[in-house]
Amino acid sequence: MNDPLKAPHALFDGSRLLVRGELREVVREAAARAGVAADGRPLLLLDDRTGQSLDLDLRGDAAQVLERLGARFPVPD
Repeated sequence: MNDPLKAPHALFDGSRLLVRGELREVVREAAARAGVAADGRPLLLLDDRTGQSLDLDLRGDAAQVLERLGARFPVPD
């Protein structure tokens, strides 16, 4: 089984790495920061496998964000 929520991602505040790990853990950190850096700029979430950025809806608490993430990236059977 290939769980997309376990894929490696990284969260950046400008050029500073905040956290690297499984997508669900990185998203949890982004949600805790409300998706913005200390200076109000958006955080950057990158897929470590491809280098592509990922846009997420970070409204609500971490549980709500993770619920939407699970709907967007379902685990294949």
